[in-house]
Order: sequence, then structure tokens, then C-alpha cells
Amino acid sequence: MPLNPLDWTGGYFLILFAALISVSFLIAFYLRFNIGSNIAINQKLSPFEIAFLSGGEKRAQETILLKVLASDAAKLSDDGKALSRINTSRFSSDIAGLLYNFRGTAMSKEAFYAEFDGGLEHIKRSLVQKGLLPSSDDMTQYKSIVALVFCLPLMLGGLKIFVGLELHKPVEILTLLMIGSVIGVFALFTTPYSTQSRRETLFKNSTLHSRAMRAPVGSELVLAFALAGPVVLQGTAYAAIVPKPQGDGGSSADGGSGCGSGCGGCGS
Repeated sequence: MPLNPLDWTGGYFLILFAALISVSFLIAFYLRFNIGSNIAINQKLSPFEIAFLSGGEKRAQETILLKVLASDAAKLSDDGKALSRINTSRFSSDIAGLLYNFRGTAMSKEAFYAEFDGGLEHIKRSLVQKGLLPSSDDMTQYKSIVALVFCLPLMLGGLKIFVGLELHKPVEILTLLMIGSVIGVFALFTTPYSTQSRRETLFKNSTLHSRAMRAPVGSELVLAFALAGPVVLQGTAYAAIVPKPQGDGGSSADGGSGCGSGCGGCGS
């Protein structure tokens, strides 16, 4: 077999290319998984920061709304779509810091969420500074290393396609592998939502507040929701904060009653 891989037959070259690409993806996933892993996790976080780490922007928005409602600073409609009787004087200091330009006494829930877009950016910056979200410098370094890792297999694959076309050889399979690899590389370039430091921090807080997550009491409800999500609001006055999926609940209830009557009929 020739020493130059470009002179190898298609089958052998495909095996080499697949091996190189697989190793490159493994290295890239390892780097992506460990972004921020050297950051200490013993940092005090607000419920809104924990919510952002646990469920993203949506969870953070809903946690802020829950804190407003729990402070009796607003009233949510029964369908969970609008707020009324908004009293900014009752906003707690952490809420006031996120809603510093807030105006209005009644509005839709989505309009209320839009009011603290700037507050969400503040939460993001705080998490970046604490090493719990990757910074722009982290991402630049990560992308540079990933690009170098994939440089060899992609260049080798591109040259083999060129040689194959020159010699009128079939290159369809290699071309598809190249296209898939390039798409995968661009996907790897996106900012990772889950990082090692984030997972460790959430595990630490979940362990520390496990009792509150199971049975929150009073003010613990906000933190429990930030960590565990909508499940902790079931049966409370704040369940409408998170809308139920369409068709959820009614069909299962009907099905349950039908089963019950059917079983009863069989028993009789």
C-alpha cells in the first residue's frame, strides 16, 4: 500500500477518513464538555441565576414572575396570560434591580417578560463573570482549537475528492461524509448550554436544597421552582405561570373515568 493516503483506494481511504473524523469529534466533545471546568463552584447565586442555569431564559423569566406574584406585587389572571394590579413599590430589591425601567400597572405576561430583557442580560453577564457560562474569550479559544483539530481530516478529505474527480473516480460517499462533518463542526461552534461548571453548580444546589425541592415552604418556593421547574407549582396558586400543553389533563381524566366505569361494569 502506498505511503501517500491520496493514492489509496476508496475503501481504505474511507476507513482512514472515518477514523480521523471520529477522533476529531471525540476531542471536540471533550473540549466542549469541559469549558469552564476549572472554576470553583462554591459561589452564592440568586434564584434567578440558578433558574437561568437550570432552564435557560424562559425559566429565569418565570422565576422572576413567581417572585413578583409571591411578593403580592401583581395578580395573574386565571388563564395565566395577563397581569393586573402591578405595584412596583412592593418589588423586592433583587426584582427592582432587574426591572429598573419598569412602567405600567396592567399588561400581558409576554409584555411583562419583555420589560426585563435588560435584566436577563445582567444575569448572563454575572454568570459569565462567575465562570458558569462560557465567555467570549473561552469560546474564541475553544473554536480555534476545534478548527485545528479538524484541519487535517477535512483538508485530507478535500484533497482526495479533488484527486478522485481528476481521475474520474466515484467520490459521492466521501463528499457526503465531508458535508456531514462540516455541518457537525459548525454545530460545535455554537455556545454550549451545558458546561462542566454549570452541571457541578446545579448538582451542588440541588443537593443542598433537596428538601425544599420536595416540599417547599413559604419563600422556598421561588428557589425550588428555579431548580426543579413547574412540578413544584402543581396545586399552588401560581400553577398558571407555566401554561399546560394543549390537550394535557382533560383527555387523561376522561380516559381514567372511562376505564373506571368500564372496569366497574366488568366487575358487576
